[in-house]
Amino acid sequence: GNMFKRLTNSLLAPKEVAKYYGDSFWKTFLFFIIMLLLLMIVTFANLFTTSALTENMKKEIKKSFLNENIAFVIKDGKLINTNNDADYVYTNKVYENLYIVFAQNVEKSETPLNGSSIVFSEDGVYLKMGVALKVVEYNEYDYLKNIDFTDKELLADINFWDNIYSVTESVLKEFKPMTLVINMVYYFIYWTGTMLMFVLIISFFSKMRTSNLLSFGSIFKLSIYNLAPFIICLIFSTLFNLGFLIYIGYIITSIYNFITINEVLKRLYLNRNEGE
Repeated sequence: GNMFKRLTNSLLAPKEVAKYYGDSFWKTFLFFIIMLLLLMIVTFANLFTTSALTENMKKEIKKSFLNENIAFVIKDGKLINTNNDADYVYTNKVYENLYIVFAQNVEKSETPLNGSSIVFSEDGVYLKMGVALKVVEYNEYDYLKNIDFTDKELLADINFWDNIYSVTESVLKEFKPMTLVINMVYYFIYWTGTMLMFVLIISFFSKMRTSNLLSFGSIFKLSIYNLAPFIICLIFSTLFNLGFLIYIGYIITSIYNFITINEVLKRLYLNRNEGE
């Protein structure tokens, strides 16, 4: 119940958090880990239940290929450039973080800075996120063995897209366990980094404000206890896709920390005066 009390105080009573000024490093570390675990559980649930390909994305991708000139065909399971230009690369920037690329040589394809590209290359489709990973060979699916991408009517045809998306769904299913693991590792590092950076920043400002009255270590500790509002906002932002909540979390945690540090100073100062 001890940790639970810390959690509720952290959420609702920043003045009460002042009592944890003398907490051991391990207690604070445990609190940090609990916060991180809550975030990871929600992140996992979110990744597990959402499809990588939403209906909205399907529409966007379809739209982005209307009237495009793609000088490529797949013939007998091999992608060839129709102008015999082996170095030619076609890039469709569907989103900021997703490109769809046609390139005989997968190495020549470009990838968005913090995203991925789906590359139709010579022998199959690759997913490229820094490294290129082959996800499909054209020969594995009858539909993919012969496609003429130069045909604009085909690119507007609903049957073409139904076929492409049914292949995509089955590939996604196959790769789901692996993408889950990769994403979880990524988010673990990302959330840990985000939390620590934020705690460092607010501790730094509190330290400047209190000059030598409090040690950086104890301020850092209290800042960790004030992370709960930020974490709760992150959780709701992840669950309901509301980005602005993150900023509200930043603000509440910063205000809470301000209140907590003031309370610590008050208690230390009052005690010192009574002790004289």
